[in-house]
Amino acid sequence: MMLIVSILIIGALSSPFVHWNETYRLETCAPTQLWSTCFLNLAYTNNTRQTITRANITAHDCSSLDGNSSTNGCPPPPANATLFTSRSYYAVLNIYNVQHHIFVWAQAINASASLPGIAAIAAQAVPTTPNSLLQSIIREFGINQAADDALVNLLDTPSIRPTPQIVNGVSGGPQHPLDAAETVPLMVNRLADVLLLAMRNFDVFLGVVKNGSYSTNDLALVGELVTVLRGTP
Repeated sequence: MMLIVSILIIGALSSPFVHWNETYRLETCAPTQLWSTCFLNLAYTNNTRQTITRANITAHDCSSLDGNSSTNGCPPPPANATLFTSRSYYAVLNIYNVQHHIFVWAQAINASASLPGIAAIAAQAVPTTPNSLLQSIIREFGINQAADDALVNLLDTPSIRPTPQIVNGVSGGPQHPLDAAETVPLMVNRLADVLLLAMRNFDVFLGVVKNGSYSTNDLALVGELVTVLRGTP
């Protein structure tokens, strides 16, 4: 299964744009543009059957937590999948789902109603860090096991930018639970960090999606995660 999915993803990124990263990048995409942004722009613009140039390219960007809307940044692929070839649609869907899944977790973690669940996990294990706390929360409360497992593994990758670190205990010293409210923004920042990493490093992205965990249309919504974090039916 992993091999099949890997072949589909790699194939999607070369079709219908043969050697897209070599031939189109210099003509159409900014030299420093992320691979995911370049591919999305080419995929969507190609559907209009225009000559692709920097002047008429359709702007899409799934590399941040700010772009999750139908009119800005990272909208879901159109319901009419025939606009894409099957391979390019599969790649676009995976790019969107990775961003959407991480966005949903960030929104759920940031919701005040989620603090009881966060605090309960924070009190269980010491010492720990915001990153390991985030992984524990996803393992405990996640609804989509395959995608959540992939996200937990992604959180094992080193940070690509400096982030403040707090630890709730030191070896041989006093140990105390992390403050849930204090830790929330650090966990949200960490989610933004790994999202950007996946969207700028294709090998990291492929590692996240290669088992097919993001090829579904049934990923959890923010409200569903908040409900389980809040601890109410």
